[in-house]
Formats: sequence, structure tokens, C-alpha cells
Amino acid sequence: MVKVQQDLIELPQFKTNKKISRGPSNPPVPILHSLIRKARKAVDIRTKVEKQIAKKQKEEQLHELALHARTDRTGICPADNFDDTEALINASKCFEQEYDFKEADRAELRERPVQFQCDEDPFGLSNFLKDVRHGSAGSSALSANRSSSSSFKRSNADDQQERTSEKRRKK
Repeated sequence: MVKVQQDLIELPQFKTNKKISRGPSNPPVPILHSLIRKARKAVDIRTKVEKQIAKKQKEEQLHELALHARTDRTGICPADNFDDTEALINASKCFEQEYDFKEADRAELRERPVQFQCDEDPFGLSNFLKDVRHGSAGSSALSANRSSSSSFKRSNADDQQERTSEKRRKK
């Protein structure tokens, strides 16, 4: 490792490797539109998609297992009334086919206002509404509203005066 000193005055000299080994050279710069690059990218995308699909399938299986475990513990089956709902759907389809009753007809029926047929008016509302329309019952109501609103204004003004006087006292 050390050369033998020939001169005692000189410092010892170490052997140096003149040829320094370097790592492999850099790969060539990729060509943007090369077929190899496109193929690699397609393979990468395909593998990612396959992994995601496998992950979703695994999650679905675990969800089903958990659901079955829960139903086994409680003894309740989530699809008990499936047959009843299926029968209801079939019956409604048969009814629509028999009477030519479609969704549009249902919508038209809903849009119309509901009208009840009543022979007598138990509370006398029709007479009251007629009076209000003609103004005989409305005049007393208007005067009552005016008097109540003026008293409200007076009481509100009194409250404001009291508040301002309290603020002055505190200062």
C-alpha cells in the first residue's frame, strides 16, 4: 500500500488507482413517440386497473362476509319481503296494461287541485268568506289592526327612550 521511501525528507506516497471504475452509463433519452414506450405505458395502466378491480372484488367479498355474519348473529334476513315487493310491482304493471294507465296520467291527476264534495258547511266558513269579500266583516278587523299597530309603535318608542336613558346613566 505504501511505496518504500527513497528520500527520508519526502512524505510517504500512497498508491492510487489511475483507472476509476464508474457505474453504468445513463440510458438513452426516451423518444416521445416510441412504440416501446407506448406499449410499456399500456401495460402499466392495465396492471393498475387489474389491481383496482381485484381490490374492489376483495372489498365486496369482505362486505358480504360481514353482512352474512351480522345477519347470522341477529337472525334477520334483509330480503325477507322481496317476494311481496315483486308481487306488488307485477300487480301494478298488470293494472297499467289493463286500464292504459301510465305515469303521465298519474302526473296529470296530481296536478289538478283536490276537490272535496261536501253537502253542508259545518263551521259556516263559506258565509264568513263571503262577508270578508264584501267587506262587512273586514272593516272591524282593519280598525283593530290600526289601533294595535299604533299602540305597538308607542310602546316601542317608550322602550327605546328607556334604553338610551340607561346607557347615559352607566356612562
